[in-house]
Amino acid sequence: GRHSRCIAESRSVSCYGVVQPSHFGIGPGSVVAGRYQVEALLGEGGYGAVYVALQHPLARRVALKILHAEVLAKDTARERFVREAELTQRINHPNVVRLFDFGTTEHGMPFIVWELLEGRSLEAEIARTGPLSLPRVVRITSQILKALAEAHARGIVHRDIKPANVFLSDFAG
Repeated sequence: GRHSRCIAESRSVSCYGVVQPSHFGIGPGSVVAGRYQVEALLGEGGYGAVYVALQHPLARRVALKILHAEVLAKDTARERFVREAELTQRINHPNVVRLFDFGTTEHGMPFIVWELLEGRSLEAEIARTGPLSLPRVVRITSQILKALAEAHARGIVHRDIKPANVFLSDFAG
């Protein structure tokens, strides 16, 4: 069935972007923290960039988020990034993206490693199909509310719930 996952990102992209190295030196073939080999840029915003990477030695494909260098100049940026990782790792729920790792690149840039989701954002789905049927809206909303209930039970408030931040994944069950 279709399942929705709330992601703690400010952006989600439903397909892999054009392979372009970012302006801070990370690009296809780069190795981060000795174990994440960058394959492609997935998305980039004002806060950071997200890459598809291969985690070695597990050969697991992951989403690698790296904070932009110029963002680090802001006093609270590193603290907010660390807090994002700390809060996300506290939630263990089937409708919440899993955090696998957190650290700092060889150049001092903080990174977060997420489960790489297959599917599309709710925003992309609505753009593709138009208005969703009521039963589908109820199914998706129910899953979002379950994820939020788990977050709230742990004292976490997601402040940016919107279709672009809800990801629809297809898997059995």
